[in-house]
Amino acid sequence: MAGLSSSDFPVLGGAERTILPAVHANAYAILRQGICFIPRPDPAWSINFLNFETGKITRFLTLPRLPGWGFDVSRDGQEILYTQCDSQGDDLMLIEDFR
Repeated sequence: MAGLSSSDFPVLGGAERTILPAVHANAYAILRQGICFIPRPDPAWSINFLNFETGKITRFLTLPRLPGWGFDVSRDGQEILYTQCDSQGDDLMLIEDFR
């Protein structure tokens, strides 16, 4: 993918195109230099960055657990906030004589 330029975003419309792979639970943040995002696992969960200038996607952190809902990056790009799922489970209970 070549770098993104103003010609990639026609003012009067145009054909849409995919610039990111499938993103987990709206987990992305747009920065001045690019887009920080969590893609669907391939093969593991990670935080990646799409550089607007080069069009290159870089993986810079592999996540230890399944990410949850919630993701943001500070304006200066120095801090990332995300949620993770430490455990999952369900309880099925039977209530007898319920009125």
